[in-house]
Amino acid sequence: MESNSIYGHYTYKKYPNNEPIGISGTYHKGDLRIGEEVYNFQSKKMINTGLFTAKDFQNFDVVSGIWTNMLTSKQLDFELIAVEKQPSVQYFYTLNTRESDDSDKKKHYYEFDAIKLYDSNRKLLQEVELPFSYCYKQEELNTILEDYNFDGYLDLVVYHRFPFQARRDYGLYLLIYNPVSKKFDYQPQYREEFGHYVRADHLKEVLVVETADGRGNESKYEYKVIDDNFYLVRYWSQTEFGDSEEISYEVRDGKSVEINRR
Repeated sequence: MESNSIYGHYTYKKYPNNEPIGISGTYHKGDLRIGEEVYNFQSKKMINTGLFTAKDFQNFDVVSGIWTNMLTSKQLDFELIAVEKQPSVQYFYTLNTRESDDSDKKKHYYEFDAIKLYDSNRKLLQEVELPFSYCYKQEELNTILEDYNFDGYLDLVVYHRFPFQARRDYGLYLLIYNPVSKKFDYQPQYREEFGHYVRADHLKEVLVVETADGRGNESKYEYKVIDDNFYLVRYWSQTEFGDSEEISYEVRDGKSVEINRR
C-alpha cells in the first residue's frame, strides 16, 4: 500500500438514514486534499461537491482544515476526529500471483491466493491465505483500511476481480484485525459475493449489504456484528414494478426477531 491515495466516507449525524458521502483524495508532503462526490439524479452523474484541505498534516488522530463548497465556493473550518484505536498504522503488501492457464484470462489477469503483509520497515508480519482470485495485470491491487466489525481497530479490505464482467466486476475480502494476536484473520463470512455491495455504516454501527440487478430490483440488509456473528436488524426491498417491503428486527438471545413490517 505505497500509494498516497485516501478513501473514506462520512455521514451527517442529523441525517443518519442518508447515504454516506464518499470522499477520496491524496496525501503529499504534509498536504491533505480530499474531494467529495455525490450522485446527481438530473445529470445521472457523480459531481464534485466539496473539497477538504489540511496543511502540515502530521497527526493521524485529528485532522483540521478548510472545507470548500465546490458549487458556491463557500468555505468552512472542519475538524475530523479518528474513531479508530490505531489510526496511524502503515502496511505494505505483496501478492502470491501466477499466470492463468486460461489464454483469455492470461492476457488481462493474474491469479492469486494469498497476500503477504509487511510493516513500515518492510519486515514480514504475516501471510494470509485467500480464496482463489484474480487481479488486473495493468493495475495495482486496491486495498483500504476500515473498521468493519466496529471494535475500533482498522481491518484490511482486499479487492479482487470477477473476470470479464461488464458491470461491477470486483468483490471484497475483509481481513479482520485481531488485537490480541496483532494479526489479520480471513473469515469467510466477511466477503462480498458477486452482485452484492458491502459497506460499513459507522454511525449506526451496522454492516450494509446491497444488491441491484439494473432493472429496478433492489434490496438492502443491515446487520449488527456481535463477536463476528451477523444479526439482521433491517431488511428493505423494492421491485421493478414499484412494490416495496421493509422489516425491522431486534437481537434477542442470539437471534434476530422480527418487530415491525410494512
